[in-house]
Amino acid sequence: HRPTAERMKRSLLIPVSLLVGMLCHGQSAIDSLKHALITAEEDTNKVNLLRALGEEIWNNEPFEALGHFREALDLAERIGWAVGMARLEVDIGYVYSSPLSNYPTAIVHLNKGIEHATVANDNASASEAYFELGYLYLILRDSTRCFAAFREMMATAIKHGSQENTNRAITWIGNACLVFKEPAEAMIWYGKAKGRAEETHDTLGLAYAHENIAAAHQLAEADALALQHLIISDDLLALAHKDYRRLGVLSQKAALYQKMGNNAKALENLEHMFVIAEKIGDKERISRYYSDLGQYH
Repeated sequence: HRPTAERMKRSLLIPVSLLVGMLCHGQSAIDSLKHALITAEEDTNKVNLLRALGEEIWNNEPFEALGHFREALDLAERIGWAVGMARLEVDIGYVYSSPLSNYPTAIVHLNKGIEHATVANDNASASEAYFELGYLYLILRDSTRCFAAFREMMATAIKHGSQENTNRAITWIGNACLVFKEPAEAMIWYGKAKGRAEETHDTLGLAYAHENIAAAHQLAEADALALQHLIISDDLLALAHKDYRRLGVLSQKAALYQKMGNNAKALENLEHMFVIAEKIGDKERISRYYSDLGQYH
């Protein structure tokens, strides 16, 4: 599953004065946006308001969100705003992708978004669209289109000068390699992500890269090497105070130690996981700890 944090960042483009006004009046975002739309003129600002409103509700009210996006798209077309058209086609593609899971329709709109983005020279929107296409083709197990989309995402991110999206594209190419059972190729891409994190002194990026490299080694049945990278990842996550992410790494370390016959180290990591889970109140991990503990008695 794709973590919310691994989602492309959305740009609502709402004027700062409007956002400040929303906060000052203490209104909900949805009510504030609807109120602003009452007097909005038929211009790019109204497009952005409609888009923002759609993004506020798309998880709970996807069809209503689509209505707002389509209204915004119609206005963007009437005023000839190609950037707005690109972003809205991507938004519509997202809604059809998730939560509606209508992948064929999502793909149609994402490709339209790329077409508009190309006309507008909007590499940011194109990068978002390629990311979602790559993810959808990964779900559909279409390796050719999946890799093509992620590579296009990387190219547009580089052109846009976005280090974040470039790194994300590199990582997702590695992820796709894992899904398609190509651990050696995955290690190459994860190695690139690791090198970029080292160059920029990105502790979190480096931690994630080591965790991903560990996954590739596990797929290649090189458990000792996988464990080495998990240990490094855990140390880096501890430095970054990322307790929640550490829970997963500690669990993986415990499983590998047990598999390799070192029950003492496995229990040590489980105990550490339990301490962190209690600290942050993760009931699921606490329950899993007691379940896993039964394997040693």
